[in-house]
Amino acid sequence: MEIGKKVPEVPSMFMKPLTTIINPYENIIYPEVAKQVDYEGEMTIIIKDKIHNVSVENALEHIIGVTPFDDVTERIMGFDQELLTYCKSFDTFASFGPVIVTEINPDDTIVRTYLNGEKVQEGFTKDMVFNCSQIVSYVSKCMTLYPGDIISTGTPVHVLPMKDGDKVEIEINGIENRLTNFVYDPKVH
Repeated sequence: MEIGKKVPEVPSMFMKPLTTIINPYENIIYPEVAKQVDYEGEMTIIIKDKIHNVSVENALEHIIGVTPFDDVTERIMGFDQELLTYCKSFDTFASFGPVIVTEINPDDTIVRTYLNGEKVQEGFTKDMVFNCSQIVSYVSKCMTLYPGDIISTGTPVHVLPMKDGDKVEIEINGIENRLTNFVYDPKVH
């Protein structure tokens, strides 16, 4: 677990609004109320078709591909479970892409994060607490999923804070291009 909590019995679930989404190479804007903004390099699953109540055994059939994802989080607020969605929902706090790859086994790849060119995270998806089939099945039992919906799969250990001017890159083995974004803090400009 990236912040030292006990291993959960079910996947943690939260939602990010559309206003969190930015493109690769755009700025992650440091919110005025933020005390600590962390990257969370992850792999995200892209849903292929409309599904509801899918079994674990059939879940991978409904994934079109994967892409890198940055689940940016205001960490201090994130220690309070009641603020989990709030701390992850600031504008510009989600970036993914630049491509979706269909040939990668989501349960057998590697996710890496680089901060200013230095590798700061590396995680093997086969070591995730919940595999991709379990995650898709679990979410689909709560809500109907549609083509293009994305589900992030969690971050490896070694989450660190970012500051103004930082460059964060996330890569997945088998995807040639890294997801790259920059951090901009209006308070220091």
